Amino acid sequence: MCRVGDSGPYSLNNIYCDTLSNNSKAINKYSQTFARKAVRTPQGVFDSLTEAAEFHNCSVQDMSQRVRKVQGYEFVNRNHYSKGIDRKSK
Repeated sequence: MCRVGDSGPYSLNNIYCDTLSNNSKAINKYSQTFARKAVRTPQGVFDSLTEAAEFHNCSVQDMSQRVRKVQGYEFVNRNHYSKGIDRKSK
C-alpha cells in the first residue's frame, strides 16, 4: 500500500497499490521536487531543502519532516522573499 506523495494518513482517498520499487521511485521523484523549493526556518530563508538541512546539520529527510510538521518551518515561493534576508549564525 502506498500513500499519495508519501504523506498523510493511510485512508481510502490517499492510498494506492503498487510495488515497492515503484513506490521508492515515486518517493525519490517527490523528494527531489521539494529539495529545490525555498524553505523558511526560524533561522531564515534558504534556497533549497538541501541548503536548509546543511545549515541545521540534519538530513534532507529530517528537514522535510520539520517543514511538514513543525511550526516555523515551511516551503515558500521564491518570488515572495528577498535574497538579502539575514540568517542567524550557527
